[in-house]
Amino acid sequence: MKSFLKYVLATFVGIILSSIVLFFFFFGMVGIILASQEKAIDIKPNSILYLKLDQQIVDRKPASPFELGIFSMTSRIGLNDLLADIKKAKMDPNIEGIHLDLTFLQAGIATIKEIRTALLDFRESGKFVTVYTETMSQGAYYLASSADKIYLSPVGFMEWVGLRTQSPFFKNALDKLDIEATVIRHGKFKSYGERFSESEYSAENSEQLQRLIHTFWMDILGDIEKSRHIPVDQLNEMADKLMVAGPEAAYELGLVDSLLYMFIIGLIILLSGFSGGMVPCPIIQMFLLKKILKVWQKTRSQLYTPWGIL
Repeated sequence: MKSFLKYVLATFVGIILSSIVLFFFFFGMVGIILASQEKAIDIKPNSILYLKLDQQIVDRKPASPFELGIFSMTSRIGLNDLLADIKKAKMDPNIEGIHLDLTFLQAGIATIKEIRTALLDFRESGKFVTVYTETMSQGAYYLASSADKIYLSPVGFMEWVGLRTQSPFFKNALDKLDIEATVIRHGKFKSYGERFSESEYSAENSEQLQRLIHTFWMDILGDIEKSRHIPVDQLNEMADKLMVAGPEAAYELGLVDSLLYMFIIGLIILLSGFSGGMVPCPIIQMFLLKKILKVWQKTRSQLYTPWGIL
């Protein structure tokens, strides 16, 4: 009887302790979710919207609360949210312009084109767009070309080499496994099955891929020519001859407007009279001008410009 009561009491105590733990765990989760929700931002006059696009850009950011805070496996930006914020900034009289950091841009050409179109529409309102980056991929430059000014770090990197494509072929691996792939297709340009039956591109597949890439590339160059006033032939020559070997070459060729460090951009913004500071996009990190000024005051670093040391 004593043994029975002991086990009943132990079970009862275990249930009570488990209930307490689950109670605090539940309300802890609720608190984390509520704390992760977007908060209203008080936008002051003469403000700039700061967009740091250093996360993967997807069509729509998942609405699940478990994607927030510590439960998020990867941080992502919803394209729909980003386009909506740019549109709101266009209509907001307190926002004078947009500043973008494209150092770690993670987006495909179609996504970049949509953002680029939205920025060009934003500029139609008479407001400005500026871009800063430390490393400039071709996709980042395509997006940056929609801005009024493009700033690249003096110790940064810019890629401008044209487009290419590559596909895996499995025929040799299948041959080693004594597996023969039977591909049924209609027409020479139905090429998806070639990766299983061939070890290289067929002439027809190579032709259609070259035409596809050429169309994409010429579309990109045409848009850049309209924004930056650099002829398509000149842009092609830069890529063919690998002329963009560093920041100085990018500046001399007119691809970027200045070579500046990030804290110099902060000083320029401050001295330009934008007293409202940087307004963070609800999905983007906050940019603190005060911290930049404190770092500059402590280090007294030389101010690098394309025209020399200030």
